Amino acid sequence: MRFHGLLLWISAIIVGAFVLGVLAAKTVSGSWTARWLGGPPRISLPAELSWEEAEVWSKVAAPVTIRNDGGQDLLIDNIRSTCGCSGLEREHDGRVEPVQSLRIRPGEEVGCMVRFEARGVPEQAIRHRVMLRTNDPNQPEVGLMLVVHRLTGGVSGVPSSISFGEVRLGQEEFEFVDIVDGAPSPRRLARVTSSDPSRFSVLLLATDHRVCLIDGQPAGTVIGRVKVGFVGSQPGWHQGTIEVHLEGVDRPPSTIPVTVRVKRPVEVSPSLLVLKRHPAQEAERSIALTCSSTEDKPLSVSITETPPGVRAKVVPEIGPPSKCVVEVAWASDTVPTKSASLLVLRLRAEVDGTIHDLEVPVRILEE
Repeated sequence: MRFHGLLLWISAIIVGAFVLGVLAAKTVSGSWTARWLGGPPRISLPAELSWEEAEVWSKVAAPVTIRNDGGQDLLIDNIRSTCGCSGLEREHDGRVEPVQSLRIRPGEEVGCMVRFEARGVPEQAIRHRVMLRTNDPNQPEVGLMLVVHRLTGGVSGVPSSISFGEVRLGQEEFEFVDIVDGAPSPRRLARVTSSDPSRFSVLLLATDHRVCLIDGQPAGTVIGRVKVGFVGSQPGWHQGTIEVHLEGVDRPPSTIPVTVRVKRPVEVSPSLLVLKRHPAQEAERSIALTCSSTEDKPLSVSITETPPGVRAKVVPEIGPPSKCVVEVAWASDTVPTKSASLLVLRLRAEVDGTIHDLEVPVRILEE
């Protein structure tokens, strides 16, 4: 009897230890228990991958392991991200291909690569999220956060942008820009191009390296100096970019924005007239419209067409000969229809025997 009791006592200890081991395994990870009991699939994936810093437009990559801690095959598909430049990749037959779907057996894992371009603003952080759809009943949607805590400037211009301001028609202007590389090991310039060579010219003057100092402090390495030119051949606003290409770097070129406004030979201010009319008011409210020669040459102005509901007259001998004032008001005896609330006043200016036809939009508002 004593031996039989001792045997029962030992058996109870063994069974209890086994149960405690099973519970402990489930508490720690749940993977062995799920597989032993044939439980559902269970995905194991890092919640976040982070980098302290990365250069703007550089390609950032890191390995990531996806594991199935469940008891059935883990199915993954509908892989997408918040940025088209990021996603999962995997080597297949010697080639790196985007991952469209995965099947992972219980207890197995698959190694992938996550890769994206560090697009953003220097000195700021960027975040992208890769999402996966799974057949894990507890995590049907899983996200992997990709974080770069600080973007470094990479290659930039000093100045960082070029503004020629306002230039006259036919006027030629130049600006000089230093190309600065903020990388610890400076790269070399391959070439510098213009997004619109018909308007903005670019000439690479030098490619020797020297320290860039801003406010007396080192701020990278000057790897080139560029001359940017513009000829005002067409009135209006013009925008473009100077594109900086580096040797041996597989990335889009760094860009330096360029802006300029070419003035017309004769300009009108304000460019839009807004006349306010009160039904009970009989007196006219007038606005002074100034026509100016941008080359400071004498000009004369005449009115070729006055829209209905508007009065206009040239005020003689006000200001220098290069300016002319036109007084515009709503006509109290004529009320424009709502469909004609936006009208056009047409003028004709003459400078050095050249005729310039001008159009000024006029809007009449009922108060």
